[in-house]
Amino acid sequence: MSDPLPPPPSDDQDIHRSSELWHRDGSVVLQAGGTQFRVHWSVLSLNSSFFRGIEALPQPPDEIKVDGCYLIVLPDDSAADVEILLKALYNPLFSSERLLPLSVIASHIRISRKYDFAEILQTMVDRLSYENPKSLAAYDLLIENNRYKTTWIQSYRGFHFDVLTLAKETNMHVLLPCACYRITLFHSQSELFDGVERPNGTRATLSPDDQRLCILGRAHIIQSQWESGNTLG
Repeated sequence: MSDPLPPPPSDDQDIHRSSELWHRDGSVVLQAGGTQFRVHWSVLSLNSSFFRGIEALPQPPDEIKVDGCYLIVLPDDSAADVEILLKALYNPLFSSERLLPLSVIASHIRISRKYDFAEILQTMVDRLSYENPKSLAAYDLLIENNRYKTTWIQSYRGFHFDVLTLAKETNMHVLLPCACYRITLFHSQSELFDGVERPNGTRATLSPDDQRLCILGRAHIIQSQWESGNTLG
């Protein structure tokens, strides 16, 4: 993990305060992607062993502060990811909606895994694991009577590509078999190479390694259908 306490940013960097997450009685300022969030040590340390450890460190007397608050710069994290996690900490209902966008789940996983927000991480992993079971029996239950549709994560065109990409990015390899299977089931081979357009106009694509993974998976499925005891149905 990179050092969370680098030298203060240069004066020419555009820094602004979050309009939603700037608590006047906050005791620590987090900075990510040019955005500062004034929050409470108690909230961070209650939910994260990482921040509990940081809070316990002695603070140098000459440490630069923001409005009297200790400044922690998170140089490798986006402001959007940090904001989403902080919103969940201050409003548990934010991440407990029945259906969550995959982008919100991805933000939670990236930040909570990096800084050990264990409870939030487990909640988000459970959502992904439910939708992408690792056993054939669990998958059969999920698609019983061909009525399967995502129940914990908002689906959209390109969704399956993004699930596979997220699984690889976050090293959640247990999700890969189901994610690859869904791509081979719902998308043509040309879409594996060209990607598909999301509703917002951007394009969901697979890396060359993931394209190869899905193509090999499709070939294995076709081969297994011809083996004794299997049918083409």
